[in-house]
Amino acid sequence: MLNQVSSNNPKTLVTKIKATLQEQKIIWWLIEKQNNPKSQILGVLAFVAIFWIAFQNPWAVVAMLLGMYIHELGHFAMFVYNDIKTVILFLFPLGAVAAPINKDENCKSDLLPLWNIGWILQAGPTMNILQIAFGQILVHTMILPELGRQMIFINGVLAMFNLLPLWNIDGGQLFQIVFSSLKKKSDRLITLGGIYFSTVITTAILIFPIGLGKTAVLNALIQNFGAVIFLLLMAVGIWHKQKKYPPKHWNSTQSMTNWQTFIQIAYYFGLVMATFLLKAL
Repeated sequence: MLNQVSSNNPKTLVTKIKATLQEQKIIWWLIEKQNNPKSQILGVLAFVAIFWIAFQNPWAVVAMLLGMYIHELGHFAMFVYNDIKTVILFLFPLGAVAAPINKDENCKSDLLPLWNIGWILQAGPTMNILQIAFGQILVHTMILPELGRQMIFINGVLAMFNLLPLWNIDGGQLFQIVFSSLKKKSDRLITLGGIYFSTVITTAILIFPIGLGKTAVLNALIQNFGAVIFLLLMAVGIWHKQKKYPPKHWNSTQSMTNWQTFIQIAYYFGLVMATFLLKAL
């Protein structure tokens, strides 16, 4: 059983492999100190000041605050759906965080099936992509077009960052639970599939203008530099997660089945494609 990995230190698979921000002492300290109305008001004002200095655009400040909060609202909704008592806080200087209200609720969330945890992780980037779509509506209908442009740009950055299979952000944690749920052969297939996907999309970005000459290819690289870097990091991140998290717990009742894992991965790549396509409209 996953909750009996060690007789001296019982942990679930998620507790062992998922070093989330909420589980780190500094985050819990920030939650304890800032989980009150006065700290939340001061935190929001501090973020407004920082974003104003960074962007010098009131609509960008609004889009950034909305992007952060609504991203966490996606996590919050899935936590609540799984009967985990949760709160959304602006933790200065880290940003918005949807966290279980206490360590007992956090431990309860660790016991959830990995299938459920996967949807909790993917809910945040999903909300960013919905905001990109809403931003496109604002631009094309000429209703607050500047806010729409800022929502498209900022949520595109937030979505791509959180989808990266690196560290302990949403994408990184997703591939931790994916590779811990699969047998070694399936692990390799997922890794090869991710690398293949990255290679195909990167090649498509660069090869379409190849008939127009080197200048067109260079322009395509510059215009899509962020997407190319994301795809390269995605391939490296998937490979790294597969190496770091061997399939030791594939037969646990907490792990996902192969079909559940396939659905999670298909949805993940769908989010990646949706981000690229919606930003390009």
